[in-house]
Amino acid sequence: VYRDESVPLLFKEDFTSKGDDGSSKVAKDNCIYMDAMGFGMGCCCLQLTFQACNIEEARTLYDQLTPLCPIMVTAYRVFFHTYVTENFFNIRQLALTAASPFYRGYISDVDCRWSVISSSVDCRTQEERGLKPLKENKFKISKSRYDSIDSYLSRQGEKYNDVPLTYDDEIYKQLLENGIDHLLAQHIAHLFIRDSVSLFSEKVHQNDLEDTDHFELLWCQSLEVQNLRSRSEYNIQSTNWQTMRFKPPPPNSSIGWRVEFRPCEVQITDFENAAIVCFTVLLTRVILSYKLNLLIPISKVDQNMIRAQKRNAVKVEKFWFRHDITSDIKSDNTQSEFTINEIINGKNGIFPGLVPLVNSYLANMNVDADTHCTIQRYLKLIQKRASGELLTTAAWLRKEVTLHPEYKHDAVITQRINYDLLRKIHSIVSNDISCPELLGQCVSSKTTDTIPAAVAKAEKCSATNC
Repeated sequence: VYRDESVPLLFKEDFTSKGDDGSSKVAKDNCIYMDAMGFGMGCCCLQLTFQACNIEEARTLYDQLTPLCPIMVTAYRVFFHTYVTENFFNIRQLALTAASPFYRGYISDVDCRWSVISSSVDCRTQEERGLKPLKENKFKISKSRYDSIDSYLSRQGEKYNDVPLTYDDEIYKQLLENGIDHLLAQHIAHLFIRDSVSLFSEKVHQNDLEDTDHFELLWCQSLEVQNLRSRSEYNIQSTNWQTMRFKPPPPNSSIGWRVEFRPCEVQITDFENAAIVCFTVLLTRVILSYKLNLLIPISKVDQNMIRAQKRNAVKVEKFWFRHDITSDIKSDNTQSEFTINEIINGKNGIFPGLVPLVNSYLANMNVDADTHCTIQRYLKLIQKRASGELLTTAAWLRKEVTLHPEYKHDAVITQRINYDLLRKIHSIVSNDISCPELLGQCVSSKTTDTIPAAVAKAEKCSATNC
């Protein structure tokens, strides 16, 4: 819970008046009590799926985007009192897009949704958590099923897999015997250390050679690994919610190898969401075109995820990031701790900055004036959020509540505060009022639905070889 001046030194919710002594017994000191997975899985996020030209490019994107996940984390839904607000889609690379400060009518001391969702669906037993010796269970599992990834998939990333990976050895061996390489085999076998949490009756009986709903991992079915198939009656891939998801092509479809970028938090306005989507898409083009190497050890990514969820992390926290982005050397000298501002905007003589790299890429692209203007507005929003010139969504929401005349500095969001906040958000989204401290001055796009005449003519000439 957020520590304001009227919050008791020992904050603990008392549910006895509601006839629920059980909840009171398990509520932790100085924490907001949330007794159902809906408090986590009710959160929203903005997820981006990228099409790769082949499996190797998909592996590269999966690995190279992983260190960006803590920088950009994902989802926003604010829980107030006994009801929930409407969805506001907000993409956030965790610290940069922080937008989840409220839960169950209280102001929390975290900015991001990630740890809340992770805890809400953490179904590990005490044995799997390592609190008791393994007896009924098979594996000791270090993370919730909703957490950051545990291993890289490309050959370039293999040497950065510095955290022991738990996987089903029997499945791993079967995959190796059927031609799957070590890195991919251990990734799949790692997914199988958990059971699925959902099963749809109409999906139980399917032809695994024609449909991948059972598992969403095509290679397992196409290789006809019988023991895997018998266990894939539950959808394994879709109930392992990680920061990145590696998505193989579905059968009987033109869809190819894909990678899903999952950490971002939904913002309040379309302009903010478009800015973060555009920025992330351009980063993938920069990574592939310049053959950048952003890899850092998995253990450092885990550290960054923890730091990214702290209040005001975009201003006060530092994150491990690679500054030698053109070499394949694995050394402590290739990575340092940077602020979000330094990662996004650059640090003189040490790291160029992600936005300057994007601008360098755009300078060599044939982009029409209106589109270029729109992209620059998006990038300015990203840069100003990173530098602290503009507030993150979480910081703005917290400020609006704490300055409300009905707020009593007790971390409680009353129905009136909730209503007034939603009214103001609606007015901002509807462009009835401006909010320069959150969005800056220019929040409109100059891009139109029609292709500029010059571009259309050039494309027509290219198609006809004129």
